[in-house]
Amino acid sequence: MLINLEKAEKYGWLASSEQWIALRQLRNQMIHEYIEDTQTLFDALTTAHSNKAVLEHFADKLGKQVSDLLSG
Repeated sequence: MLINLEKAEKYGWLASSEQWIALRQLRNQMIHEYIEDTQTLFDALTTAHSNKAVLEHFADKLGKQVSDLLSG
């Protein structure tokens, strides 16, 4: 997976593969663990929301790449 993330970073789809890994770990925590502490849950949700632009940027870049490949 790290090789693919480094390629995505090289192509400009991701600003940082390390940031993506951190977001993936946050996602795993939120999905696979039942967070009982409200402050921990609040912090996780706040961090996820503040990084929404990273996911949108990645989706936009991939969408453009697919569109370019299909039209070319």
